[in-house]
Amino acid sequence: HLRELRTKLMLTASRRGKDSSSTPDVLKAEGLLSREGSAIMRESTFTKAMIPSPQRSLRIVIITPSYLPVIGGLERVMELLAKEWASQGQQVRVFNGDKLVDLDGEPIVDREGRGISQSARWADVIIAANAPLRQLISVSGNWRKVVLQHHSMYSYHGRHALSQRLKDRVRTLAIISRPNIAVSQAVAEVLPSRAEVQNVPNPVDQPPMVNQGWGRRQYDFLFVGRFVPDKGLDLYLDALASLGGEWRAAVAGVGPEARLL
Repeated sequence: HLRELRTKLMLTASRRGKDSSSTPDVLKAEGLLSREGSAIMRESTFTKAMIPSPQRSLRIVIITPSYLPVIGGLERVMELLAKEWASQGQQVRVFNGDKLVDLDGEPIVDREGRGISQSARWADVIIAANAPLRQLISVSGNWRKVVLQHHSMYSYHGRHALSQRLKDRVRTLAIISRPNIAVSQAVAEVLPSRAEVQNVPNPVDQPPMVNQGWGRRQYDFLFVGRFVPDKGLDLYLDALASLGGEWRAAVAGVGPEARLL
C-alpha cells in the first residue's frame, strides 16, 4: 500500500510540472483527496517517514514490553506481526524492552551498533506496543517515526501515587502527539479524546477448531484469560450468579483478581 501511494505521489509530482492547475483534480482522481479537497489519509503525519525508496524494503522496529518465550496475547500478536512482515521481505528488528531479540525471542549479541537508539535512526517506522515509557524516551529523537499500538486499557484517574500519576501524564502526552492503533473499540474509548486512533483488530493465525474427540464436556462455561480488570472476570462471575438451573463453570488464568474467586 505504501509503495503504491509513493508511486501515486511521484506521478502527481510529474503531472504538476506539466500543469500545476490540474494538481487537485489529479489528487482527487488518484483517491488522495476527497471531492471537497480535504485529505483522506489521517496518517499523513507519519506516512512520509514510512515510505522507503523503491530500491529497498521497509525498515520496521518493534518495541514491546514482553515477547517470546513468554506466552500471552501481546507476545503472540507481536510475533505474528514481526514474522509476517519479515516473510514479505521487510527488515524487522524486535526489542523486548531494551534487548534486541530475534523473531523467536532469542537474545542477539549486538556487535554492530544495533541498540534501540541506533535502530530508531535506522528505521522507517517504529511500532511501540502499549507505550513503554522508558523505550519511548530512548527513541524520542526519532519521534516522527513512532506509531503507538495499544493492547490494554490504561487508567488515567484515581491513581494516588505521584510516580504513577506522572507516568500516566507522560503516556497521555505521547498518545496525543502520535498516531495510535487500538486493537478494539473498548481500548480506543479509554484513550485520550484528542488522540488520533485507528481500530485494527489483532491478527489470528490458527487452524479451524475441530472436534478432537474429547468426549463429553466437563463444563458448561469456561473463562480463559488473565485475571485483570479489563478481561471482565467480574462480569463472568456476575453472569454465572444470575443463572438458574444446574451448570458447571471453570476459570483458567492467573492475576491479581484471583481474590474474586
